[in-house]
Amino acid sequence: MGVIALIDFGASSTKAAILHPETGRVERVLFKGAPDFLSAIYLAKSGAVLVGNRAISYRGRNPLRLCTELKQHVNREAEGSSARR
Repeated sequence: MGVIALIDFGASSTKAAILHPETGRVERVLFKGAPDFLSAIYLAKSGAVLVGNRAISYRGRNPLRLCTELKQHVNREAEGSSARR
């Protein structure tokens, strides 16, 4: 059996961990030594997906490709709205 990724998607920060089902061990994922990163996504023209501080740093290139209010978009698709920004 493989591992399971656990993601705590918060309004301002996101955390992640890996669950090892065979042992029950949970391993926190660190992002450049930090236990979390900003809940922000930048979708680059190249198709790259940038997250956290790196996403924020790309804001000036095209602000429409940055989404920082992610939690408000959860379930929007299911409700019939498109998640834009």
